[in-house]
Order: sequence, then structure tokens, then C-alpha cells
Amino acid sequence: MYDHLAEKLETGKTILIDGGTGTDLEKRGAQMVGAAWCAFATETAPDILASVHDDYVAVGAEVIAMNTYATTLPMIEAAGHDRDKWEKLTAQSYDIARASADRAPHPVAVAASFSVMRPVIAGTDQRDPNYKISEEDERALLADQAALLKDLGCDLIIMEMMRDTHRSVWATESAVATGLPVWTGISCRANEDGDVRGYNDPDIPFGDIAPSLVNAGGVAAGIMHSDINVTQPALDILRETWDGPLMAYPESGHFKMPEWQFSDLTPDEFAELSIGWVNNGVQIIGGCCGVSVDHIAALAKALDA
Repeated sequence: MYDHLAEKLETGKTILIDGGTGTDLEKRGAQMVGAAWCAFATETAPDILASVHDDYVAVGAEVIAMNTYATTLPMIEAAGHDRDKWEKLTAQSYDIARASADRAPHPVAVAASFSVMRPVIAGTDQRDPNYKISEEDERALLADQAALLKDLGCDLIIMEMMRDTHRSVWATESAVATGLPVWTGISCRANEDGDVRGYNDPDIPFGDIAPSLVNAGGVAAGIMHSDINVTQPALDILRETWDGPLMAYPESGHFKMPEWQFSDLTPDEFAELSIGWVNNGVQIIGGCCGVSVDHIAALAKALDA
């Protein structure tokens, strides 16, 4: 299935991916869990998850992401479960996404969402400083995560919310080592002066973080899980380092864990901004938290215009 996407990238065409699976689950009534956000919705609301994937496919998405962004072993353990539960949730997420792709009237790839989500401070999306792990153990954990995603049969891996020069780099290296195509989604924020900085490291310029991540070996790179208003400045900085296919996957709103606070970004506004990025060289386009099926539908219509 990835051959279809590779051909489009090679020939300069645009690939439409989905929107914010986790926030769509929340909107549709799936229960969010403080320690692991949307991870358990795969088990408690499988029909809702299937409907989310199906709806994105129906409006033209060519890639759907498994509901594994928050399904990391440390998050599952923080919620009081063990490795078996992590493996089961990950496998269920794949099965639901693959079934949706198989029902699609057009080619749809299943992407594993590979994140470095770790236990967070209650009520925030910021890491809990009390969570400690050695580099050796972290690398082993990431290798296990990558191996499980490959073994399930996904078509590619999307690195979601890569945000630093250590754990995110190790994760990307683990994903690349599977031999699957890897798209690297990097997160950033703007400070009060409008300068683009690291998502978790406001003192570090984004331009100092991006090279380490793109050099880890993915086949595409872009700005993901970042505010929609910082996306273009960040893409400009990324382009100074990366000359391969570009991706844009912005968020709209913010977390107050375990619930997403939605903004009033309209589908037409999202589509207009997205077309601007496409005109500036972005080939892989979609949205994450706060971006809905309606937003992706408007973008699909604008791409066809």
C-alpha cells in the first residue's frame, strides 16, 4: 500500500491524511482517561473509533493513523495496567484501522502513530518530572514499541510530536530500524516574541532541534502537533535543514488533560491556510488535535478545486 504514496511523493503530488483521531473520539463521547487520554477508547469504544476512521476515509483521506498516540507502555502503566494491556490495545487499534482501510473505495494506508508520550502532570500535557528512566531502558522500550508496530503489519510509521534531541531521536531511530517508511512529525511553539522554539524546551531555538530529528533517517518530515499559527514559520526553518517531502499536521486548541479545549477555527479557514502550505511545497497534509472530519472535508474540496 505504501508504493502508492511513494509514487505520489516522487511525482510531486499531494497526499491527504486524516485529522485528530483522539479529539474526534472525545467529541463523539468516548471516555478520556486522565493518565492515558484516548488510549483506552480503542477497547471501550471500538465502534466510535471505527466510525472516526470511516468518516475520514469517506471525505478522501489516503492515510489513517492508528489510535496509538497515547498508547505507550509508560502511559498504560501509569493508568494501572501492564504490558499485556499495552500490546492488546495496540493490536486492537491496528485491527480497527486496517478494517476501515479494507472497506475504503480508494487506496488507504494504515499508519502507526509512534509517540514518546510519558506520564504527565495532572491536568496538563507536560511530562511528569517524577518519571525517571535510564537511556538504556528508554531505548529498549522504544525498540519494543517499534517492533510491535511493525509486526502488526502497518504500512508506515508516523512519528507524532517529536519534540527534543534525545528521546525523540532515539524513537525515530527505532522506527527507521524496522525498515518501514517513516514520516517524522516535529512539534514546536512560539515564545512571546514570536520566535519558534522547542515544544518542551522554550530556551532552545527550533532550528537547533530539527536537524537532529531529520538526520535520524525518515523519508518525510514536517510540523505536527503544533499551533496552526506557528506552522508556516516552523516549516520555513525546517526547509533550511530538510529537502525531502514536507508534511503539515497542525493542531487547533489546547489540552487541559484529559480533555481537549477546542478552538473556533472553521473548516474554510483551515482549508485556506492548508492550501497556502501546499502552495509553498507541502505534499503531506492533514491535521491533529482539534481538526475534525469537517476540516479535512473542506481541505479535500479545496485540493480538488
